[in-house]
Amino acid sequence: MAMLPTQQQLSAQNNAVKGIQELVEAGLTHVPRNYIRPAEERPCLSLVSDKEQVPIINLTGFYGENRERLIQEIGRACEEWGFFQVIGHGVTPSVIENFWAAAINFFQLPPDDKLRFLSEDVRSEVAYITSHNRTKEKVAEWKDTLYFRRLSGVFNGFKQAPEMCREAVLEYMKEITILANAIYKAIFLSLGLSSDYLQKTLPEFQRIVLGINYYPPCPDPDLTFGISGHSDITCLTILTQNDVPGLQVMKNGKWVAVKPVPGSFVVNLGDQTEVRVVFCCESIVMEHPSSSSVLNSHKIVDVLLPHFWFDVVAVPKLSDIIKREIQEH
Repeated sequence: MAMLPTQQQLSAQNNAVKGIQELVEAGLTHVPRNYIRPAEERPCLSLVSDKEQVPIINLTGFYGENRERLIQEIGRACEEWGFFQVIGHGVTPSVIENFWAAAINFFQLPPDDKLRFLSEDVRSEVAYITSHNRTKEKVAEWKDTLYFRRLSGVFNGFKQAPEMCREAVLEYMKEITILANAIYKAIFLSLGLSSDYLQKTLPEFQRIVLGINYYPPCPDPDLTFGISGHSDITCLTILTQNDVPGLQVMKNGKWVAVKPVPGSFVVNLGDQTEVRVVFCCESIVMEHPSSSSVLNSHKIVDVLLPHFWFDVVAVPKLSDIIKREIQEH
């Protein structure tokens, strides 16, 4: 006979998984031990360059007279950086604004309301987590995240989003997906592949994940990371920043700060795409929690960083395509 957990047990569980946001808002004045990086892994801003700039590509005219030039710009950015920023992308400003407002509203909910979505199962359609993977990581990351996941023909977590932000999330997802498809095809067109060839061989995105990372103010940001150095295993990542700096990318073995550009999206080639296009450089992303803040109409928000991951789940398809291309060339 199964027994339901008591209210006391539920409260204990909730306290055990309390997000870093709740700890900070409760008056946290130091970095907890489980968030402190080993000395050799801690942030070192003196090693981060702000003299270089991740390429900024204005996509205005992408479907018109500027198409060929822009495709080549995207190709160069992929080859030299593996990252670039896009402006003039066509995503409706009001859709972006509504999405940001909805995201902020979610993180302003009482802790118990957010914990209703608590899940560390990667198959969850909607999941709220703190850090990255509490059960496996040795050092926690200074962030809380709300995830939405869609797997074509299986489930669609965007339709299961909390009611207070569902409409904004769906509209945002629809427009970002259009942008992602255009950029992804442009990457391969820059290699000289024809549109007909891509239509026949390039798999559609089968898995789409939206993660909204919240990085609260850190009392000592020299001890920890919002997200430590990593590469994305996806095909493509599209993310947006507010005006608080902190995002860093690696180029030629050195970290480079990504300066926030109003209205832009940052595009990151993932590992799956790098397997597909031999010329791509190794892409690594690092996010550093800043102690500065952004004032909105309700409260202080340190960093809120939404990012979309686009995947081709059926990786064997990519292998078949690569083998076929080798045979044909």
